[in-house]
Amino acid sequence: MATTMQDVAAAAGVSRATVSLAFRGDTRIPHATVERVRTAAEQLGYVYNGAAARLRSGRSRVVGLIVPDLRNPFIANMLAGIDAACEERDHTVMIASSGESAARQHRAITAMLEHGVDGILLIAARDTTADDLRTLTESRVPVVEVTRRVPGVTVPYVGADNVEAARLACRHLLEIGHRTIAFAGGHLSSSARIERLRGIHLAHKSVGAAFREELDFPSNVSMRAGFEMAHSLPTDLPAVTAVICYNDVVALGFLRGLADCGRRAGADFSVMGFDDTDEAALSDPGLSTVGVSPSRIGSEAIRLLFDTVAGVAGDSILMLPPRMVLRDSTAAPHRVPPK
Repeated sequence: MATTMQDVAAAAGVSRATVSLAFRGDTRIPHATVERVRTAAEQLGYVYNGAAARLRSGRSRVVGLIVPDLRNPFIANMLAGIDAACEERDHTVMIASSGESAARQHRAITAMLEHGVDGILLIAARDTTADDLRTLTESRVPVVEVTRRVPGVTVPYVGADNVEAARLACRHLLEIGHRTIAFAGGHLSSSARIERLRGIHLAHKSVGAAFREELDFPSNVSMRAGFEMAHSLPTDLPAVTAVICYNDVVALGFLRGLADCGRRAGADFSVMGFDDTDEAALSDPGLSTVGVSPSRIGSEAIRLLFDTVAGVAGDSILMLPPRMVLRDSTAAPHRVPPK
């Protein structure tokens, strides 16, 4: 005869209802009791039927996460925060990559909705429109946009304060003497890039200068793109003494490109990143960057998602403050001594 939940309850010395609540992760059940129930279940060979419980409760205890690129270290760091926050709430994460394709993103959304996820965190694919997300926004499944905003979509949002972050980065370079600063990387339509460019304009304006559009170089978000720009930008525009990269991925490629050209960031050219990923501290030279706490963005996105599920009123837009992280890749502009 198969072991039942009642058998587990008897072995653990609790009621059947307590066993059910313990398996469902109800926070009202003391941790010691939960462990006693799980130990009894393991000794008896009892396996909790989560699928049946989900059918009864109408909840899957699964959160969907759709991202554009799983290789991006920022996303990996953010996922750590998401996973930890989900674990605290007895949920697991279902992950899909859109590969920056709206069509692939739509398939991921459809699959998650069919699975019955409790909510979805979305970093929208490039050039996503409100119409592309109609299936999601009309589904009544809670959704939170993360780091990228889609025009016309009114759902909760969590991300960094991109305008302030870029303003701080540019102001630092201006304060140490740079006057011709380029902005490199990121797709033109990206909401994050648009906001960062606005911050660069504001920093220039604060010192009575203007950022010149010919110093704006959008590109794919990859190390290869940064590497190739490092080969061309300083040569084609010798007046440029510093670059603010869209993110650390582009900046790390730029560092390698400079080295390939026989130059060194922090000695004869300054490079500023964005995100403060783990790789930024380990590069040579260490990459100056703007910290935007990707792990905290992830945990706050989960908090906001669960607040939405529970109907808790609160801020629907959360922008986390940035911090400057200065390392060796930035310095005052190199001056050639007069002969």
